[in-house]
Order: sequence, then C-alpha cells, then structure tokens
Amino acid sequence: VASTGSLDEEAPNLTDFLLDEMLVRLRDRGVSVRKATVFILRSFLLRCPTHLAYVRICRALLARAQAPREEESVREAVRTTFQELWFSWSPADGPQVQAHVQVTGTDISSASTRASRQKHAASVARQVTDVVATLDAASAGWLVTLIREMLHGANLATALAHGPGADEANTLLHAGIGTGAGADEDPQARVGKPQAQSNMGHATKTNGLSAAGAAGGSDSNLAVARKRRASLQHCSAVLQALQEQVVRSVEQQRGTENVVAAAVHALVLFCRAHPPFAPRCLPSLLPFLKGDTSLSSAQLAAVCGSICELLSASALVLGPALFREVESACLPSMQEIQADLSRLALSSNAANVEAAVAALALLSARVTRDAAPLATLAVRMFDSVHQVARRLAATTTTSTVGTGTGASGVTAGESARMQRCLMVLAALCRHYRRYSPALKLSAMVVE
Repeated sequence: VASTGSLDEEAPNLTDFLLDEMLVRLRDRGVSVRKATVFILRSFLLRCPTHLAYVRICRALLARAQAPREEESVREAVRTTFQELWFSWSPADGPQVQAHVQVTGTDISSASTRASRQKHAASVARQVTDVVATLDAASAGWLVTLIREMLHGANLATALAHGPGADEANTLLHAGIGTGAGADEDPQARVGKPQAQSNMGHATKTNGLSAAGAAGGSDSNLAVARKRRASLQHCSAVLQALQEQVVRSVEQQRGTENVVAAAVHALVLFCRAHPPFAPRCLPSLLPFLKGDTSLSSAQLAAVCGSICELLSASALVLGPALFREVESACLPSMQEIQADLSRLALSSNAANVEAAVAALALLSARVTRDAAPLATLAVRMFDSVHQVARRLAATTTTSTVGTGTGASGVTAGESARMQRCLMVLAALCRHYRRYSPALKLSAMVVE
C-alpha cells in the first residue's frame, strides 16, 4: 500500500483500478495496512472532490470506522479524514485565510473571506448530501458522533449517547452551555443565550464542558476552544448551504426529489449532533408538513418524520422562545403547526405517528403550555372508535359471505381506521404521561 503512493486522477484507468484495490485493502487484516489505506484515500478525496468514486470511498470509510472490532487508530484516521473533508477549510483555502488574518488583522468572517467560506460550504453541502443518501443507519450514527465530538469533545458526546449523565448532558447541550454557541454569528442562534451564560460557571465546574474555562485559560485548552468555535462556525455555514440546496431543489421540482430527501436527512444528522441547530432549519422545512406532490409518498414520509424530530429538538432548545422564533421568521402560526402535526398523525406511517405525537406533546408542554391540541386529537380518535362500536352494537346481523365484513362484523375500512385511531391514542397516552406535569387541561377538556 505504501509503495502505491498517491492516486492520480490524470490517469483514470489506472486510478479506477487502484481505487478498487485500495477499497479491498480497507478490510485487510493488518492494522497498519488499513491505516495507510485511509491516508491515501484521504489525500485522493481532498484533491479530487468531484471524482465519480467520491461517494463510494466515503461510504467505505464510514463503514470501516463503525465496524465493531476496528482499532481506535484506524477510527481516528477516518475521523481526521472527514474533519479535513467537511468540517474545516480546504487546504487550498487555509493559507489564504491565514495570510488575510495576519496582514489585515481582521476577523475570519470579514467580507473578503465570507464569499470563500460560502463557496466551500456549498461544495461540502453537495458532497454531504450525495454521501448521506447512501448511508445505512449505523454509518449515519457514527457520523453524528463524529460531529458531536468535534463540536463538544469526547466526554459530552459520550454522555449524550449513553450513560448515567445523559439527561444532564442533554439539558446542558440544549441550553447551549459549553458548546461554543456564542461563536455562531447568526443572531437567531443567540435566543436564550443569557440563561446559558448565567449557568456557564456551574457547567465548567461540574462537567468540564468548556475547555478554556475549566483549564484556567491555558494555551492548549484555549487552542481547543478556538478549534471547536471554528468548527461550529463552519458547520453553521454548511447547514445554511444545505437549506439553500433544499430550497433550490424544490424550485426546480423535477428530478430533484432524491436530493431534497437526502439534504433534509443531512440537516437532521447535524441537528442530532448539535440540537441548537434545529430552530434554524424550520423556515425551509415546515412547508413540507402541508404535503408536497413532487415527492413520492415514501420520500414525503421520511421528510415529515425528520421535520417532527427537528420540531421536538427546537421545543427543547428554545421552549417558549420558539413563539418569537416563529413570528420573526414569518413561519406558520403555532396553532397551524400543531394542526399539521395532528393531520400527519392521521395520515402517515407508524413511525411518523410516534414522531408527530412526540413533537405535538413537546410543543404543548414546552412552548404553549396547553394540552388542548392533544386532548382534541384524543377525543377525535375516541369518537371514531366509539362510532364503530355503536354501529356494531346496533347491528343485529353478523357477517355474511361476500359482504366484505369480518367475523366480528367490522369492514376492512373500519378495521384500518380503528387500528390507526388506537395507534394514535397509544402514542398520546405515552407522551401525555411523560409531560403531564407541564401541561394544563381545562375543566371542560378533563370532563
């Protein structure tokens, strides 16, 4: 592998042959062979981001990293590869930015570098979309973990994934504590920031989530804090580029359905890694809850399920401040959003029923503090089931051959409707019990 050196795109036939051999070497028994292969593939991907094998190579690297028995050194090589590919400046841009900062003394977000960052972010967004469209759940989960570790450090990323401190870690992350949220230049991302700042001291003392504060301002930890802040800014730029990609694809309509679904999935992966990203994704995605005929039913179901997840994260991140976010961004009213979620629970697949009811419960508990939408949906489901029960009670004739009824006298349509209603009622009961202390029910609704 070492004698192969770098892969050269100028000799396509040789390059394709060597790429196939390199992908085989990713599964070699020797750890040093696998690691050397990752380094060569990283160099190729950085030089040839438009190569036809780009997606195939990225998918193979992610699969290698999340293999159960893979050596940590190989995982670290893959982790570094994707950090250089997607979550930092490209090698060509780096020296230009550094020279600009040193000569002018201006911030990296000045006008002369902002255009370069946006161009690079748009390129990364296209690459991420193409790769995410082909990932399985395990590889996508590893990518989420990678982003978490890059933005928050390994300790918080581990706590978010599992462990006794998961609830506390999630609370701190949703509040933006110790995550570098203040480095983001988007004013909308600063909603709720005073509360995060007031708790900063407690976070650094108890959890060590703020590297710079916990280390007393040492040079090494300040460098880590700057690196995480730069990664957060770059991820924010990629997030914006992904949203613009969704909007452009919707405007083009034909031939872009897969791009829309993949871009939305990519947005969800970023938001799983850093929930404060979620509110900024809503303006470009909420219209999909109304239904989009340009997408297939499966694609629309996947997109709507992702939007429900983002709404839940937004409710956790902002709480009542989500009202102001909705009003300032000229989004549909909260009542309209809740009505769309109720409609989705009645028409989508089982996974989306759970996601829609979870989002509806979180909005009711954390944002509006009103359980009326949940109660209204529950009454509607119960009435539908009760209507079938009354008909059966009044029926004197059991099923006959050829009438389309079952042995119980229930038609196929009634059976499907009852299954849907009971599924929604079960989800409502689960989530209402979870958030009932924060919900208010009027005397009429209780009755």
